[in-house]
Amino acid sequence: MNVASSRKKRIRIQYLACALAFGCLLSCSGGSAIKVTEAITGPYAFVYREVTGDYANNAAVFVELHAGLKEQGISSLRSIAIFLDDPKRVPAMKRRCICGAVIEESDWDKIDKLGGSFQVQHICRARSLVAERRSQGPDGSGGGSEPYYTALTRYAARKGYAALNSFELYEGDSTSYTTTYVMSTSDPRSAYPPTQAAASSSQSGAASWPDPDWQASTPEEEGMSSRVLLRSLDRLTGMFGSDVLDSLVIIRHGKMVAEVTMAPNEPNLRHEAHSATKSVLGALVGIAIRQGFIRSMHDRVVDYFPGEKFENMDDRKRKMTIGDLLDMTSGLSFPHTPLANGLPAEVALRRSDDWARFALGRPMEAQPGKRFNYSASDPNILSAIITKTTGMNAKAFAERELFGPLGIENVAWEEAPRGNTVGDDGLYLCPRDMAKIGYLFLRDGLWERERILPPGWASGILSGSTKTGLGAPYYSRYWWIDPSRSFYSACGAGGQFIMVFPREDLVVVVTAKDLLSFDNYFAYHSFVEIAHELILPAVQSDGRLPPDPEAGRALAERIGGLAREAKSAPPKAPIMAARVSGRLWSLDANDIGLRTARLRLGADTAVMELGTDASTLAFPIGLDGRYRKSGWIGHALSGVGGIYASKGRWDGDGTFVVYFRVLEGDWGGETRFAFDAEQLHLTFVFSDPFYWSTTIAGR
Repeated sequence: MNVASSRKKRIRIQYLACALAFGCLLSCSGGSAIKVTEAITGPYAFVYREVTGDYANNAAVFVELHAGLKEQGISSLRSIAIFLDDPKRVPAMKRRCICGAVIEESDWDKIDKLGGSFQVQHICRARSLVAERRSQGPDGSGGGSEPYYTALTRYAARKGYAALNSFELYEGDSTSYTTTYVMSTSDPRSAYPPTQAAASSSQSGAASWPDPDWQASTPEEEGMSSRVLLRSLDRLTGMFGSDVLDSLVIIRHGKMVAEVTMAPNEPNLRHEAHSATKSVLGALVGIAIRQGFIRSMHDRVVDYFPGEKFENMDDRKRKMTIGDLLDMTSGLSFPHTPLANGLPAEVALRRSDDWARFALGRPMEAQPGKRFNYSASDPNILSAIITKTTGMNAKAFAERELFGPLGIENVAWEEAPRGNTVGDDGLYLCPRDMAKIGYLFLRDGLWERERILPPGWASGILSGSTKTGLGAPYYSRYWWIDPSRSFYSACGAGGQFIMVFPREDLVVVVTAKDLLSFDNYFAYHSFVEIAHELILPAVQSDGRLPPDPEAGRALAERIGGLAREAKSAPPKAPIMAARVSGRLWSLDANDIGLRTARLRLGADTAVMELGTDASTLAFPIGLDGRYRKSGWIGHALSGVGGIYASKGRWDGDGTFVVYFRVLEGDWGGETRFAFDAEQLHLTFVFSDPFYWSTTIAGR
């Protein structure tokens, strides 16, 4: 069974609904009454196939689908045809249509037995206005639908609504159909308000707050299903496993309903946030504006660098504002391809002694505010402005004005030249503290009774209008936005997410490694789609659900099992082990600065020692299937600092393989000791964004 990956299909499908009466009628041409309702979905599943051709092809698919559902004992709640092409532009035999049926989410497990090329996905909760007209015809062809679509388009235009989709709903033998038109009120970015529970708790101050840590609760107490979460967790870990997924934190109504930590990670370990750092920096800009250090988002950037002269200065650069930097629309040329000196722009910036000056010296390629260009330049200019205006760098300012009030203490943030803090990367936070950042935004910048962010700074993110041309359609204040689902997210390389769902009163944090590589970074939304499919279906009520102790125990056991490593008996070591254990190998000159290597082998634990000119780094290794952890090792091997967890085994008689993971970073890899007579071939393979490897000879 294939799960649909097309964003276009998902966006259309999630509006499908069972309608609740909205009590409003309108008239269209010919005097036919059209009913307008509010659509609310979920948790359901949608089984479908995409078809190309005319209505006869569609009917054949419906016959096959309903026969299969009936055979498996699955009840179809509604049959749906979603037309993907404009009938005025695409000939009938080339039009694409999604033909499918809405089923109960509980029937999901039966779908695998359906057969055929049908696909399936969850329908998440959604709110929109639906106008529909029921019709009867001899063949359900929908040929008389066009006048009603025209009337509905005019109605939506008069009301100021935005059209989201149109389709036809077939019933029974496909002779009855409903012409349907899905609209959102005024604009897709404002069509989905928070749930009443979320809005009221945020405004009244009755929300729960971590004091200083999160209060634990059961999923059912917070309106979520343990049974669905358990099934979703099984699917999530099955897809990615502990080699990729590090942690998952779910906060609903201000309480922690699930915290998953995949061994060998630990809940209290920090994790590198990578580009999710930008979202925190954006919050600091908001705080600086609220406190008067920065006057407004409309201020010109050059005014914060008085007396300084930058290369390639022109009128466009003089017009660049703080808001342009926050939306990645500065207009600065900062390409992802190499510059004239052969270096990528980001590498050249990091090799300079003044990152803000380097960025502001780049030529302009567009008018400020007009073109989205995701880069390291804009946030590092803002980091320098924070230092200039507050008298302290971004890390110190955050400790006083953001991390301190939120009770976040276990923090590291890398430094940039000139006393600045790295603006686009380099922040390390514990996953549960990352959730506090998300919760601050969910509560529109309030923390208990203290206002941290300016009013509307967080809630206004969903109204961000900077189009990205990427998976998330909009971007604002360093958050990726999908307004059609009332959702925004901080995102960092490797798979670091702080996902905020205002409508569901929900925050989801994910940390991972290798989930997002350098090459597919801008397609990170594939995981966000999975979160929508697997996490949101568990949200089933704004209030409490009936207790489900059996599912709760099973979920707790599953989470506990993921936090433990399975122990296995070490295999018998080959004869080579005794010959090489403890021997010091001198290494040939190499790019990573290693001079010596030694492998000390014990019964169930080993130690890998790597010597540099300055020191010797020791890496404990588990031989019983479990990782052993080092202390903090700064910028070793791949240049990534953190706690190294390692385990090893013999691969044949002459090669010992060490598998390592950088726990507070988000990378890993392996080291291979290949012994050949009196020589060593030491190979490092790093699964970082550039996926590089190197082999060093030793004697």
